[in-house]
Parts: sequence; C-alpha cells; structure tokens
Amino acid sequence: MLMIRLAVPLLVAALLSSCAAPCGGGGLSPCTDDQKLETAVLARINQHAALKVDLIDVQVLDRVAYIRGLVDTELERREAEAVARATPGVTEVVNKIAVNNTRQ
Repeated sequence: MLMIRLAVPLLVAALLSSCAAPCGGGGLSPCTDDQKLETAVLARINQHAALKVDLIDVQVLDRVAYIRGLVDTELERREAEAVARATPGVTEVVNKIAVNNTRQ
C-alpha cells in the first residue's frame, strides 16, 4: 500500500511536468506542431511576391494562426489571410493586419 501511495503523486507530478514542457524541448511537446505551422505560414507568405514578409508577423497557438503587421492595401491584407488559411494544418486565422493607406 505504501508503494501505491508514493507512486500516485510521482505519476501525477510526471504528467504535470510534461504538460509544461517548453517549446523545442525533448519529447513530444504540444507546441512542436505550432512551431512547424508558424514556419510554414511564414514561408508561404515569403513566397508570395505581393506580400512583404518583413512587415507581417505570424504566431500559431493550438493550430490557430494569428497574423499581424502592416500592408499597403486591403487586397494584400486579404491575400495574407488566404495564404495563412491555405496552409495545411491551420484550423483558423485571426487577421490583425492593418492597412496603411499613406504608404507610397
């Protein structure tokens, strides 16, 4: 009975510590897929000639892509969202990109 009493808290501690594993750590981290998706979305945006990747930031959490930044037109804003949405694995896109109509 003493072994079970000791084993249960150790098991719970082990499970909780795996939940808090930092991104990029060893083993199966829940954010590994998010990191890969983030890289994929940025790569697709970078390949798009009309989008300036240095003005667009992407963060992925739980397969939801959050895109932020500044573009020249509403068309570019929508195109960045479409590119992110078309990335396999992304389940949702939150578009916080602003349009700067004063840029030349």
